[in-house]
Amino acid sequence: PVTPLVEALNNAKSAGAACCALACVASDTPGRAALVEAKGVPALVALLEDDDAKCACAAAQVIRNLACDDKGRRALLINGGAAALSAAGLEGDDEATQLRVEAIANLCLGDAADRAAAVNAKCIRPLAKRA
Repeated sequence: PVTPLVEALNNAKSAGAACCALACVASDTPGRAALVEAKGVPALVALLEDDDAKCACAAAQVIRNLACDDKGRRALLINGGAAALSAAGLEGDDEATQLRVEAIANLCLGDAADRAAAVNAKCIRPLAKRA
């Protein structure tokens, strides 16, 4: 049932609503696995820098949820998620920035390779400034 939502990510008119729905889907392990299997991660990573701030924020929420387990972390890292989170910005107090910071923190919960990917994507220095 996530395939139509993943397809909707590629339509500017429906991407925001699809991200909101996918945030709920990605709130548990089976939902995160279904999202990864439906190949939704590349579109979500691209939406982090969407011109529509609500859509970018919703994408950050889904990505934060995806980064909660190994399968989601791997999919995000393979698809440039750490670099995209860093490029979208990790400084500021708005909700989208907070979600991106939480996503990076979740990426760092993985193994040494996951943490190295976050370091290589230049995600750690902005986080250290927030501490």
